[in-house]
Amino acid sequence: MSVSLVGQRGALTGATSLESTSSVPPAYQCTMLRASSSSAVMADPVLARCGHLFDRVVLKAEGNCCPIDKALFSASSCLPFAELKAKIEEYRNKRAAQRFGESAGAGGGGGAAKFSGPMKIRVIKDAHHDDVHGIVSLSPTIFVSGSKDASLKVWNANTGALVKSMKPQGVNGYKYWVTALTRFNGGDWASGSRDGYITLWGPKGEERRTLRYNPPSRNHKCKDRNKVRINCITEEQSDAEGVVRFYTGTPKYVQLWDASGQGRLIKSYKASDNDWVYCVKVIENRSLLVVIGADLEHWDMRADQPRKTSVIRESQADRVGKQRPHISAITRLDHNPNLLAAALFGGKVKVVDIATRALVRDYHEHEKRVWSVMNFTKHTFASSSDDRTIKIWDVRQPASVFTIKGAPGRVSSLERLSPNTFVSASCPDDLRRSEERASITFWDIRKISERIQAGSSE
Repeated sequence: MSVSLVGQRGALTGATSLESTSSVPPAYQCTMLRASSSSAVMADPVLARCGHLFDRVVLKAEGNCCPIDKALFSASSCLPFAELKAKIEEYRNKRAAQRFGESAGAGGGGGAAKFSGPMKIRVIKDAHHDDVHGIVSLSPTIFVSGSKDASLKVWNANTGALVKSMKPQGVNGYKYWVTALTRFNGGDWASGSRDGYITLWGPKGEERRTLRYNPPSRNHKCKDRNKVRINCITEEQSDAEGVVRFYTGTPKYVQLWDASGQGRLIKSYKASDNDWVYCVKVIENRSLLVVIGADLEHWDMRADQPRKTSVIRESQADRVGKQRPHISAITRLDHNPNLLAAALFGGKVKVVDIATRALVRDYHEHEKRVWSVMNFTKHTFASSSDDRTIKIWDVRQPASVFTIKGAPGRVSSLERLSPNTFVSASCPDDLRRSEERASITFWDIRKISERIQAGSSE
C-alpha cells in the first residue's frame, strides 16, 4: 500500500475557498500552517502536548515537529478540541453567507438578487485518472473516493485538499478497480475491488486488514476478471457485544462476514444461477433488500435460508441499446424509510413502498444510464446519469423539480457530506481524447433549494 501526505501549505491554501483569507482569526489557524504563512482555517483542531493547536488533517501518524518549540509528537497523542471545532464551523458558516452575498451583489441589477450565491462551491479537477465508482463520507470534515484507476483518496471536505492517497490490495490495471465503498457505524470503513479483495480501514485511512473472497463456484458466464468482483458492502446491525458483521454482493452470491479479529467469511447465500448481486441494504427485523441484475428482492433472514419476495422486476423492454436491464443503486428515503428510490440503466428512477411492494413513482427523464441516488432534502432526492445531469425529484411531484446540467461527462457518484453540501463525481466519456480526468464537484444544497422554490431551472 502506498500512502502519501500532501504538502501542508500547498494542499490547504491552493483551493479557491473562503478559508484562504488574511482575516482569519489566529485561534482558528493551525500552528504548523501559520508558521509557513498560510492562513487556512482548521478543519479538525487538536491540542498537542506542547500546548499548541494543529489541524489533524495535516499531521503525520508519527514524527510531527512543533515549529515553535521543536517538540516532537504523534497525531494519536493529541487531544480533540470539540468546542473550538464548533466555533470554527460557526465562523465558516458566517463567512460562507458573507461570500455568497458578495457574489450575488456583484451580479448587478440594482436591488436584491434573486439568488444569494452560486450553487457550485468548488471543483477538484483530475481527482482521479478514471471513473469514480464510489464516494463515502467518514465525518463532517473527511470523505473518501474510490476509482476505476485502482486508487482510494481521502479528502478534506471543507477545503477540497487531498489528505491521503492509498492503493489497496493489487496493482494498477483494469482488473483492480475499486468497486465498492462503505462506512461502518463505529467510524471504520471498507473498500472492495474487482479482483475479490475487501480491505478494512480505520477512520484516518490506516489499513486494518485485508480479506480475500473465494467463491463457492466459478461456474459463471461473465469474464474471468469479474467472477470475484465485490459489487457492494453494507454493515449488518451489530450484535449486543458490538461485533461488526457485514454483507457483500458478488456474481451469484451474497456473503456475510465477521470484521472482528482477523476477519472471516461466515456464510454465502446463493442469489442467482448466473447474475450479479449489485446492492444489499439491511432493513429492520433481520431483512435485506437485494438487487440481482434487474430484480429487487426482499430477503427475510430469520430462517436458516432466506425467504425471498420480489419487489421490482425489470423486463427486456427496458433494455437500452445493447445494455440489458440493470438496477444500479438503491437508497431508502429519509423522510419515509418505507420508501425506496432505485436507479435503473434504462434512464428510469423509481420509488417503491417497501412494506406494500407498491410502485409509488416511475420517472423516466434521464436519457442514459442512471448510476446513483441520494437523499437531498425532506421529500426530495437526487439521481445522476451518463447523460451528464443530476436531477432532483420530489416524491409528491410527477416529474423532476430541478436539473443540474453541464458535467464534463457521465456523473457516476453522489454523496451528501453535510446538511448543506453534497459532492458529485464526473468523468469524460472518452478519456483517450480528453485532456480532463475525473473531477469532484462540491454543491451548496441551500442554493439549489432556493432555485427549486422559485421555480427556476439550471
